[in-house]
Amino acid sequence: MPTLSNSIAEGETSASVVPTITPEEAIKLALSEVTGNVKEIELDEDNNRMIYEYELEIEDGKSEYNDLIDASTGSLLMVSTES
Repeated sequence: MPTLSNSIAEGETSASVVPTITPEEAIKLALSEVTGNVKEIELDEDNNRMIYEYELEIEDGKSEYNDLIDASTGSLLMVSTES
């Protein structure tokens, strides 16, 4: 399983930045959209909203997806592809 990196400043405890979706749930959501291997997942804050950013390597080994999931709602916010 990929490690979770967290880019939130140490000691920041605002309720507005507490994710309700776990990294495991975010990975499940990612894999429901694209079949592959999760290489990296990062928890980040953007405009007072927590977002999981993950990188998936597609099973063909030639493509990667970079996607964003809202850590509060589980909504898929963005999908981008790199070949």
